[in-house]
Amino acid sequence: MGAPRAAPRGGRPRAGLRPGIAVLAALLTAVIIAGLALEPEARLVIKDGRGAKLAELVLPDGRFEHVFIHSYHLTPVDERFRLEPAGLFGARLRLYELRYESSGVGMPEDAELGYRLENGTFILTMDRRFDRIPIMVSIVPGHGVVVDGAFHPFTDWAPMEGRVQLEGRYALGIRTWRSPRWPTPLTK
Repeated sequence: MGAPRAAPRGGRPRAGLRPGIAVLAALLTAVIIAGLALEPEARLVIKDGRGAKLAELVLPDGRFEHVFIHSYHLTPVDERFRLEPAGLFGARLRLYELRYESSGVGMPEDAELGYRLENGTFILTMDRRFDRIPIMVSIVPGHGVVVDGAFHPFTDWAPMEGRVQLEGRYALGIRTWRSPRWPTPLTK
C-alpha cells in the first residue's frame, strides 16, 4: 500500500475525463477536421388531403414555384414562393410573385405591390404568407412544383382531382467545405 494521493487545489482528487465527454470532444474534432457543418436546410413538404407526408423536397435556394395551366385560358401560371423561418424548424410560405401570360377571366388585375409586363408576361409583385396551401390536383397536365429548375408533377403523388397540401420546414443538413453554402431566407 502506497502513500495516499495528494488532493489538488480544490480539495478532491481528479478523476480522468468522463468517457462521454471524451467521445463528444473526439466527434466534434472529427467534424471540424472533415470540414462539415450543420446548417438549416429549407424543405417543401407535400402531404395528401389527410395530412400524411407524400414527399419532401430540398430547396437549395429556399424557393419553389407552384405552376399550372389556367383551365380557361390554357396558358401557364407561375406562383413564386420562398420559405421564411417560423419557430425553431417551422417555415411559412411567402408568395412574392405571380406570373401569367394571358389577362382576362379568372386572372388578377390588381397591382397589389406592383404590376408590370415583361416580354409578354404579366408579373405581379405579391406579399402573402401561408402556413400551408391546400391544392386540388388539376385535370389539366402541367400542375406541380418547380424546385431548382426541375418540374415535379402533383400526379406523381396524387390522382387528378385528388388533394395535396404544401408546407415548408427547416431541417439540419450537413454541408462540407466543398458544397455551396445554404442560403438564408430572403426578406425582399
